[in-house]
Amino acid sequence: MTNSTRLVVIAALLLGVSGGSGYWAVTRRPLVESDYDTLTGTLKSFKEEYAGKNSRYLEFYIEENPARFRVGSDGYVESFNCEAFFTNVKPGARLTLTARKSELANPFKPPLDPVPTVFVHGLKDDQMAYSTLAGRKKWEKSNQFYGYVLAAVLAVMGAGMGLKSFSAN
Repeated sequence: MTNSTRLVVIAALLLGVSGGSGYWAVTRRPLVESDYDTLTGTLKSFKEEYAGKNSRYLEFYIEENPARFRVGSDGYVESFNCEAFFTNVKPGARLTLTARKSELANPFKPPLDPVPTVFVHGLKDDQMAYSTLAGRKKWEKSNQFYGYVLAAVLAVMGAGMGLKSFSAN
């Protein structure tokens, strides 16, 4: 394989990934607060789990609902105050959580771990809010911005390599 062919292949891959990132950023549906509802319950148990390299999530159960509740790994560090949560909250505490209405009505069942699961985007007790929909919205907006930046950078790199491949002959 010649150098110019390699450059064309790499340019095509970069442009493809750029297109995918741009598409994701453009079509990303913003968080709509009316899609969410709150549920108040008594904390039965909780634990922090590791989802992989530098990634964690909170898993907890409440007395009033058999579903498993999670503060997901996406945005966990950025929009969840885990330090305050672990300091202040103990089993038996009353929590108010915010989740999508559709998930509260019909919890998601992950394929590899088919336990009914509700992803929580807001969590508070009588002392403080540990995460909020506003914080989640801010985090999502930041991600969308970085999606645009990634798309632009990869498009420029792909176009540059494509042009370079023609001058390499």
